[in-house]
Amino acid sequence: MRSTSLFTTTIGLFLASCVLAQPTVTPIHIAESRSKVLVAPKKDDGGMVMFADSGVVVTVRIEGEQAKGATHYGQIKITEAVDDTGKSLKPSEDRASFAGEDGFTEITRMRMGDEKPRNMETKIDLRLEVPARNATKIARLKGSFQVKAGGQEKVVSVPKVKALLGQSLKDPALAAAKLQIKLAKAGEPGGEPTLTMEVTGPIAAIQNADVLDAKGAKVNNGYSKSGGETTTYALTLERPLDDTMTLKLSLIVGQKIVDVPLDLKDIPLP
Repeated sequence: MRSTSLFTTTIGLFLASCVLAQPTVTPIHIAESRSKVLVAPKKDDGGMVMFADSGVVVTVRIEGEQAKGATHYGQIKITEAVDDTGKSLKPSEDRASFAGEDGFTEITRMRMGDEKPRNMETKIDLRLEVPARNATKIARLKGSFQVKAGGQEKVVSVPKVKALLGQSLKDPALAAAKLQIKLAKAGEPGGEPTLTMEVTGPIAAIQNADVLDAKGAKVNNGYSKSGGETTTYALTLERPLDDTMTLKLSLIVGQKIVDVPLDLKDIPLP
């Protein structure tokens, strides 16, 4: 009985450690920039003048089952950031990240061919203040951030989408993702061909949107998003919509927010 009990306890501890294992963070790239305004812009220059920013950007790779396929990151909290001269590099809240309304930013990935973005490695940028000129490394970078990860992929196909312009889409997957999508009516004749969706709900749940022709070939070549509570999601098309085209939406449903600890030491400066 003792050996059985010990075996059961060991397996239980092993499984618990697998479930509770936190993602790991590894620095893979660092860039530093410096700028200085020598002459203040004149008041009659006709608008705001933009200058390059000073600071350090540390690119880190996030690994671990809990963070696999992460789509967004945010809630960055840098509690300690110091170079080897003792100068603080702790960023202001504005510098830390360019977050959306919910405090999260989409994780961009360079996709090659048909490779699924969620299968590619997860990398994010951490922005810090500029170090001392004689500093050689970031001695300590400590804090935490969060990623949206996990969930289930679902696909919504809307055949003969042209006939549904001006109407709201109905699909169980959209309901599960808490999305409401209305297709806008066609624009003025002669303008750039587009398919525009008015989206209410977590726009981040839409991982990809395509318009396909009768042969299944993609006819959209770009997109734009704008808006607040309701997002206008416009797909630009190579040619006008016709009665054979299908709208294909790739969704992610049921994501969880994962806490990622950050504690890095001795990162060489460029």
